Amino acid sequence: MKTHLSQLLLVLSLGFSTNLNATDYYTLSDGSWSDVTTVWSTDGVTPCGCAPTCTSDGAHNIYISHNISLDCNLDFRNSLVQVSSSGSIDGPTFRMILRYNSTFYTEGQVNLQRLTVTLGTTFTAVNTKITCTDLASISGILNLDGSWMETLAGNFTILDSGELNMTNCSQIKAVGNFQNFGITNICTCCCIESTGGNIFNGSSTNPIGVINGDGALYSSSGNLNNYSTVDMAINWCVSGSSTGMPMADNCAGTITICTASPLYKSNVELSLSKQSQKSVLVSWTKSDRDVKFYYIERSVDNESWNRIYSVAGNSASIIQFTDYNPLNGDNYYRIVEEINNEEFYFSDSKYIFIENGKITLYPNPSNQSQAIFLVSDDNNEVTFTLFDIAGRMVHSSHIKLNKGQNEIKLPVEISPAHYVVNIASEGSITSIPFVVIP
Repeated sequence: MKTHLSQLLLVLSLGFSTNLNATDYYTLSDGSWSDVTTVWSTDGVTPCGCAPTCTSDGAHNIYISHNISLDCNLDFRNSLVQVSSSGSIDGPTFRMILRYNSTFYTEGQVNLQRLTVTLGTTFTAVNTKITCTDLASISGILNLDGSWMETLAGNFTILDSGELNMTNCSQIKAVGNFQNFGITNICTCCCIESTGGNIFNGSSTNPIGVINGDGALYSSSGNLNNYSTVDMAINWCVSGSSTGMPMADNCAGTITICTASPLYKSNVELSLSKQSQKSVLVSWTKSDRDVKFYYIERSVDNESWNRIYSVAGNSASIIQFTDYNPLNGDNYYRIVEEINNEEFYFSDSKYIFIENGKITLYPNPSNQSQAIFLVSDDNNEVTFTLFDIAGRMVHSSHIKLNKGQNEIKLPVEISPAHYVVNIASEGSITSIPFVVIP
């Protein structure tokens, strides 16, 4: 019942309605959809010796937190389906159709032959990948939030009653045509690409369809034909010909957007701890995906990231790395899983504050022309560099500082003037204005 309550609260928090008179099904283990042995439960605890029907005429609430392989076409009616990030649906030779107010919400991967979302139904994917080996047909609502969706053979069609909403750098790739007769909303870093066909907004015989936003349309091997309304802020590029676009193409911007990997969410558990005042132990649990490489990325602002470590994916269940050179001050860390050259999964970031030993100049201003005094809070090894006001290096040396006052003797006499002292220590650089007076 605890599982039932937490999943119900999640559904309600997302704004979805659940049918309280429907039959609830929960997965207990990996297996096939029609397995009536140990895969399914109606209370979230014990196997029920049952399975949800492939055609849910009586309304189902289905909660999937394991890997389920399809052995039938799915036809959901008045049903709610929720796939967690630890679950998936794999059925590349089977179809799924949503009818009659059904809602499908997934944070796990879904692999189908064909997806049909009918009028009055909603399909939402968050930080995951949706694959259709054939085609996708949308006359209801399709929400892609930080997700990648592709059709490998057929067309991707938004019908006249359909709505496509793309947010958080989502991407669509259609090997066939991408056709929009409804409303399509594309975020700034979102992309729709046809890799083996054309892009159509409306048609010559049915000139309807609206494309809003400032993302990208990319027909990388065909044409782009607009017969209706496209937002002036849309980036676009075409390898063939274009028709009816209201603005000039922007291939550089389009390709930049469309070649960026979608930001998939990793399910690893990341933890940070100080090993000493100047080192951070980074630990994380092994992913349940088939990971090629793990990367640790570090940031000072939780926006711009630098990779500092990598390890092969066939690692232990708990992986650790000690960062002996954290930044002085704010440190954000995250784990990146590389599945293949096009798929990367990113963990939530974690924060830790590191304060390296403080180093000060004394006195400042100084009347000493061949010596500088540094006061350090602890023992430290630093690179000391002195620049003049024009940025020319006057002196540089690697020195060991003791806690307290340290005298740095210069090999040359410096004239009274303004200088800058740089002190580099374990990944951080401190710059101190320094004045020599007569």
